[in-house]
Amino acid sequence: MKHYAFYEPATGLGRWVSSSTCAPEPVPGLEFVEVDESPGQDFYVKGGKVKIGKLELRKSKEILADEWQKVRAIRKRKLDATEWVVSKAYELEEKIPADWKAYRQALRDITDQKDPFNISWPKEPTT
Repeated sequence: MKHYAFYEPATGLGRWVSSSTCAPEPVPGLEFVEVDESPGQDFYVKGGKVKIGKLELRKSKEILADEWQKVRAIRKRKLDATEWVVSKAYELEEKIPADWKAYRQALRDITDQKDPFNISWPKEPTT
């Protein structure tokens, strides 16, 4: 019999433990790790390892806020790196190329994603 600890990937907060002879079915919004023995009611997952104890929700929210701040900083650097495209179009009195416009909009929309630890970044145009 194997034990599987289910947890929220964004915070690491442990939800429940399941015992089975085979890997469990996926649960939307949760991930799981195999553990040697059940960690009990209070556990959290950090770095893919189960830790015993309570994870304060206040701390989890702070961790999420910090990660979103990192995402916004990366987004700003990526947007700043595209300013030359906007400047060039403005100087030549042309429109911003559609692929660059879409890329910049996708960067602005990045915070619409649910999980700051698993961001799907748009690819920069090659033109």
